[in-house]
Amino acid sequence: MLRSMTGFGRGEYSDGERRFIVEIKTVNHRYIDINVRMPRDLISLEEKIHKLVKKHITRGKVDIFITSYNIKTQQNTVVLNEDLIVSLLESMKALSEKFGLDNDVTTSTILQFPESYTIVYDEVDTEKIWEILGVACEQALLNVVEMREKEGSAISKNLLDILANMEKCFAEIKEKSPQVPIEYKKKLEQRLDELLTQPVDMIDERIAIEVALFADKCNIDEEIARLDSHITQGRNILSDGGVAGRTLDFLVQEMNREVNTIGSKTNSIEITENVIALKSEIEKFREQIQNIE
Repeated sequence: MLRSMTGFGRGEYSDGERRFIVEIKTVNHRYIDINVRMPRDLISLEEKIHKLVKKHITRGKVDIFITSYNIKTQQNTVVLNEDLIVSLLESMKALSEKFGLDNDVTTSTILQFPESYTIVYDEVDTEKIWEILGVACEQALLNVVEMREKEGSAISKNLLDILANMEKCFAEIKEKSPQVPIEYKKKLEQRLDELLTQPVDMIDERIAIEVALFADKCNIDEEIARLDSHITQGRNILSDGGVAGRTLDFLVQEMNREVNTIGSKTNSIEITENVIALKSEIEKFREQIQNIE
């Protein structure tokens, strides 16, 4: 099944001491780009989160938001930076005496300086925490994948409809292609009949050579065969599903190349009209696959 690169998932798990809520949002990206926002005391687990994400997601911008709640109170310790505090008090006293200011320093005034104290957190058992956080991450990822698959299914149906439209245009080009040299021969004979005094049948050989050269220049059999193969391959890829975004992107480039060649070789109005319609459908196809993983 095809997957979209857009999705959202939420996971939550608790062991009675800590509770984790994990929210994951994914959007389009050429490669995989993982960004994790988590409490500072869990930074050491970021690599494990990256590895877990890559097991489920191969492409897209992935934003992960982790919220941690301590159900049981932690015995964290506040350590004062006494040397800094003494230096601050002395500086404030000197400032007060020099400029005649009130020295209304309080404890809260000192603690407004972030460097005046340090919070020492209890040692974290990362392996134990990962047993909880990993479950929440797994839940969120499964929900993301489910949403991406649902959207991917809808995109796949739309892509198949576009391919069907492309096949209609392509069928008309294929049908009209053999008639191009024949129509050119008729037009050439008509023009020569108007311009020359001698009967046209006296220069049939020259006409045949001219038509043969033109037929060779405007021959699009190879392009038709390759485009037919590309359209069939596109259907097969959509049917197989899986990670196909980059493959489809390359396929669209090849389709455009063949259609452009067909357009440059032919001077048939009918074929040109179908080439324009075909390019329009290919562009719709290209826009849709930008959201495929």
